[in-house]
Amino acid sequence: MLRWPQYILDCFKSVTQVIKYAESNSLQLIREKIPEGAGAKELRQDKIHLAVSDAAGRSAVIEIKKGKLSVYAGKENQIVTNEPDYPTQLAILTYWQYLWGKTKPAIATPIFTAPGGTSPTQSFERAAFYLTLSQAVENHDDVIAQTRAFMANGAIPFAFNPSQKQYATCTRWTNLAVHKAGQYSFINPLNMMPVWLRVSVDIANCAKVKLISVNTELQIVDNHRELQGDMLSYLQPCKDPYMS
Repeated sequence: MLRWPQYILDCFKSVTQVIKYAESNSLQLIREKIPEGAGAKELRQDKIHLAVSDAAGRSAVIEIKKGKLSVYAGKENQIVTNEPDYPTQLAILTYWQYLWGKTKPAIATPIFTAPGGTSPTQSFERAAFYLTLSQAVENHDDVIAQTRAFMANGAIPFAFNPSQKQYATCTRWTNLAVHKAGQYSFINPLNMMPVWLRVSVDIANCAKVKLISVNTELQIVDNHRELQGDMLSYLQPCKDPYMS
């Protein structure tokens, strides 16, 4: 399942190419459990939508149901969560856009509020709230700072467990891509510092760096806190997973 985003990144140069592929192909994903909390036992069955964007400003959301790919293309498709289905998310967004005075005709007395809970739907609504009502920034560093703040606001804190369940949930990681610079950042909430990598079109050999290691036998999760900043020097040669 988690190789699906990697496959998209490795094989397509633009959102247009991804859309063309998705509209003409079916896909069989191998389901797997992925880390959710901090412990090796805290694995949950995957639930995923795929959001893609590119340096030209194009964006799209891809939803998979029974192997069929549904594509929602356009700049307005900027926010997505793992559930409910994407058409329902769009219907929810329409409701909130009305309350925020962003529909035509606009409501006379906009209500600038958003849910503060941690369900996927509430995180979606909160992310939409801040993205819709924030001023656009142009400076490169300001854009990164603003985007990271948006993501942090929709995240679930580590060890948040209001129902006192066996395992607490949290936002296990976030990613931030700067398309024109070719820089991809990975933010682990259990580490103080983010890590990043600049990807060059001239890269000829496959390499990787492991940012989270899970040992299910020993029940150990290694968050590799020693890793900070640019990951270029930490890359290790590896076999291309898409080459037979």
